[in-house]
Amino acid sequence: MATYSSRIVTSARHEWTVPAAEPFGAAAAEIAKAWTAADRAYREVHGLPLEGALPDNAISFQPGDDEIVLSFTSEQTAGRRVLTPNEHDRAWHAIEGRVGEEGADPDTVLAAVLHALGIDPPTVADEQAASPRLRGSQPTP
Repeated sequence: MATYSSRIVTSARHEWTVPAAEPFGAAAAEIAKAWTAADRAYREVHGLPLEGALPDNAISFQPGDDEIVLSFTSEQTAGRRVLTPNEHDRAWHAIEGRVGEEGADPDTVLAAVLHALGIDPPTVADEQAASPRLRGSQPTP
């Protein structure tokens, strides 16, 4: 039997652009400002103190036709979580019991609430698998 784990990692590219139009290119002062901002952001994202050297490959400089781009990439485990079928069912019933407006649709209200909170509902397959157990009676908290 295989033992493994999985995760979803989101990469974010942090960029600062400095104009470098012809004929003079980028101003040193503007590059320094962008470098300082990128340095501070890198330290904040990676939880590093303000003093001390960064790794040599922490921030990259990429020349373009009319700009210089300073950047780094950070990775974060996905911040959104999926409700369990039981959590989803409890929330669905709570809204159904409180929505007194005629014609109100609990699924629509729940979808709006979950969207506003940045929460994903369970997949259709998870919901269908849990449905015979959960939809028949009011769940216990």
